[in-house]
Amino acid sequence: MSANNDDPELSHYRYFLLGRRLVRIGHNQDGNPYFSEFANGETKQMEINNNYMMKIMFGDPDDLREMDEPEFAELCLQKGVKSR
Repeated sequence: MSANNDDPELSHYRYFLLGRRLVRIGHNQDGNPYFSEFANGETKQMEINNNYMMKIMFGDPDDLREMDEPEFAELCLQKGVKSR
């Protein structure tokens, strides 16, 4: 790893169902969230959209449920999206 690399290093994800949208939030080594991705069933890809991170972390939505990684991966596969 370069000493002058300013990009945070991914430490772990937290996994959520926001309404009908599957979202994972990447956290850095300090435990701070720094990006969010959602499972796009149309493109069959995980796509970055940080608006979801803002909604989950600061919006206190009523239709939010946190889940573990195996459940998230299974639900993504049902949409045709590989999350692993």
